[in-house]
Amino acid sequence: MDRSQRAQEILKRSPIATLATVADDGQPRSTPVTAAWDDNYNCYWTSFSDTEHSKNIRVNPSIFISLFDAQDELLKASGIYVKARAIELSEESEIDAAATYVYSSKGKPVPSTNEFIGGSPKRIYKATPERMWVSLREDFEIDPKTSRKEITL
Repeated sequence: MDRSQRAQEILKRSPIATLATVADDGQPRSTPVTAAWDDNYNCYWTSFSDTEHSKNIRVNPSIFISLFDAQDELLKASGIYVKARAIELSEESEIDAAATYVYSSKGKPVPSTNEFIGGSPKRIYKATPERMWVSLREDFEIDPKTSRKEITL
């Protein structure tokens, strides 16, 4: 199995990702979110529109995402690192598709699009990857300094 396939496996079984955004004062901010990934490595999550990371994305869509394999041992975990551009979804068809990814991955019923548009405070976000790196446990055990390798998107 190649590194890209391993990345897909890790993404599907690791529901928590950490988003790093930049505030309007130039300072970095990070927050964990429950994320779902499609087969093209796009990341989706829900959040309230008035949270700091949501506000930051509206001003500066450049983000960084990191996550670690939920099934690996602590301190020996495989990891995914993603430089991406994030947006708040506004088209109903995109919201429907994203909600299906997010809520199906949690084993929950998919809510109506109305929960993410108009006056509702909750929104769905999408991060489209620009670059992605994978650090596999077996590579880390050989040489931690060279374990992170970029994959083709």
